[in-house]
Amino acid sequence: KDVAMRVIKKFEGFDYVDLPSGCCAGMLKTHHRELFEGDDSWHEKASACSEKVFEITSFRTDVMGVESVEASLPENVTYHDSSSLRGWPEMPSSRSPEQESF
Repeated sequence: KDVAMRVIKKFEGFDYVDLPSGCCAGMLKTHHRELFEGDDSWHEKASACSEKVFEITSFRTDVMGVESVEASLPENVTYHDSSSLRGWPEMPSSRSPEQESF
């Protein structure tokens, strides 16, 4: 809990917390709230922090409104959704199961 408290305090002054890792985003967005259930003061702080947390792709599309990137690469490239984000209602997959390539 001590580490979670320090993290929550560090992010209090920011409007957004943009994280490149689904695991870290999940910890701050979901697990910190659960950690402080029963402690009204810290649960409220953890909940406020979780509302500001975004995984990097979600931040770009949902907050910044990025719809496309004007770039090209003459190679065959695929994208793999972060496994830790699958199943989050806040982070729906942009593809249907039929579009999964593996």
